[in-house]
Amino acid sequence: MKAVVVGGGIVGAACAYELARRGAQVRIVDAGTPPVGASVRSDGGLLLGNKRPSAVPLARAALRAWDALVGSLGDVEYEPNRLLTVAQDARQAASLARRVGALRDAGVEVVELTGAECRSLDPGLSPSVCYGMQVPENRALQPMLATVALLRLARSAGALVHADTEVTAVEPRRVHTVDGPLDADEVVVATGAWTGELMARSGFHVPVEPRRGHVLVAERRAAPIVRCGAMGAAYADVAHSADAALHAVPLVTGTRSGTVLIGATRERVGFEQRIDVGAVRRMCAGAVGLYPALRHCRVIRSWIGFRPWTPDGHPYVGRLAPGLAVAAGHEGEGITYGPLTGQLVARALLDDAAVPAAWDAGRLMAGDEVCA
Repeated sequence: MKAVVVGGGIVGAACAYELARRGAQVRIVDAGTPPVGASVRSDGGLLLGNKRPSAVPLARAALRAWDALVGSLGDVEYEPNRLLTVAQDARQAASLARRVGALRDAGVEVVELTGAECRSLDPGLSPSVCYGMQVPENRALQPMLATVALLRLARSAGALVHADTEVTAVEPRRVHTVDGPLDADEVVVATGAWTGELMARSGFHVPVEPRRGHVLVAERRAAPIVRCGAMGAAYADVAHSADAALHAVPLVTGTRSGTVLIGATRERVGFEQRIDVGAVRRMCAGAVGLYPALRHCRVIRSWIGFRPWTPDGHPYVGRLAPGLAVAAGHEGEGITYGPLTGQLVARALLDDAAVPAAWDAGRLMAGDEVCA
């Protein structure tokens, strides 16, 4: 089987690898030089604690997929993630306690912590932290390294990469590029936040929109202040919200290399690349609210990323038509779900296996909605 995968981020790389290792002749096509997109602008958290209870089985399967794959990738800084989710007032504590109960009902091990216990684990946290939780199954990795390593695996399995090749449209069994068409038995569109736009140009309605997020990087003297890392109690609620307005929930994480990342904003403003100074101020205030000593540290870098958002909060994975499939719409979870998505796409295309119903791209075809 010949396949063309459009998109060189973590999801595209995983699809290409899984297809190639099972014998398909695969080409990866991207308008840039992979790795690209939201995959290299992520904080690298692979989390269970921020999932809907109904999503826990797939999230756990995703972590198992990473566990099985990581030995083939080299050092991608894959390790346990000690991130704390914390409340700073009684209302947040009550909301977080409900999340703890729901996660436990879904079979997730959750460690509840008093404010003092949170500060014992992470002494830099504010005295205002009154309650928290930690999920031992959480993982972390370095997303750039992981995406590069997965692309390398795909290449070693025989995949070819066409970099700096703009795709103008797709159709079943054909990808149209500025350099001419590429024919295949199967086309897989894995272009993240750009999927809706590309598919609309191609005559298909696949409602994936960009959801902009800012990331800030603090100077290295911030590293000793942040031991576990912490996110605000409202993070999961905002991530699952359909609201288009700007939301800023504090998320402060450290990496093995000593980098401290500060997030997180979400807003649907199209592909607006401009850094929003007001959003940055809110992020800095939220970070200092969690770790007061950060007020003495400078922000040395910032960037914008675009999460692929869908109206129902689930990605579209699998066939849209014979010879045309999609793998996009994971919002901020492409890094978490990348390898699992690759496995599901390979099984769907090579074995005609079903995709889990919540993710199945076939739901777009109800009432012929897939056609523009």
